[in-house]
Amino acid sequence: MKEKLIFLALLMIVGLFPAFRKHVSAAGDQANCTNTPCGDTPTGEDPSEVAEREGGKILEAMRGSASDRQRWGITLLYSSEKDPASLELDVIKAMGFRVRLQPQTGRLTFEKNGVAQAFAFAAPPGTPNNLCPRYAIAVVDASSTHAVIKKSCLQFEYKPKRFHKEIEYFLYDMPTGSMRSIWNAATEDTTLVGPMVTPNPVFRSTKNGYQLDWTVTDISKSATEKYKVRTSYVREKQKGGKSVSLVCTDLTGAKGENVEQGVCEGKHLELVAP
Repeated sequence: MKEKLIFLALLMIVGLFPAFRKHVSAAGDQANCTNTPCGDTPTGEDPSEVAEREGGKILEAMRGSASDRQRWGITLLYSSEKDPASLELDVIKAMGFRVRLQPQTGRLTFEKNGVAQAFAFAAPPGTPNNLCPRYAIAVVDASSTHAVIKKSCLQFEYKPKRFHKEIEYFLYDMPTGSMRSIWNAATEDTTLVGPMVTPNPVFRSTKNGYQLDWTVTDISKSATEKYKVRTSYVREKQKGGKSVSLVCTDLTGAKGENVEQGVCEGKHLELVAP
């Protein structure tokens, strides 16, 4: 529950979760009960348990009535979650386009029209030297053929007094069955809330792929930093084969010289199923 409250707080900071503010604030004014049953609530429950349950009801109601984009903004999938229903999200509900996280295997699966594509998204629990054992993911952009996934790694002490926090964005393309990293930022500074950037990337669909024109502002630092990202992703047939891959070009450089170079050098995730 602690991890969820941390991320709910972050959502409130950036204004993604206004309907939940009053509820969380009220719950935060009550101390955890030290008696069982608790004498501070009519049901004898701990106030934090009541707040979590009632908050869950609010979330479910919002998810059921929200548009696709609104649903993305109020739904996070947590690596610590045990309930399978809380590890799935409708990306585009009318199309049956869904995403599912499987923390025990580290797989992220996209499903549409009975077709599923699963990727080795994260290290399974217990993996040695893993800097991101606890994380949450969100959908920040999508169409009928793609989704942009944001992975937020919770602060982790990997050595005594050495900490790691990270965010990373991924582009998933259904026609090519590919998923690749498009941006990441990490810090060991425990005084920062983030890393945290704004806005989230939004892709424009082109004839045979996508284009990203993105001015990134890092708002987690005392002096904000801005970066410009201009990339195109085009589906191309591989030489000597029938398979199609998603080829990235950094548009900030000389024409023809930045294919899979510059900001395009992010990692490609392994397709593990089908």
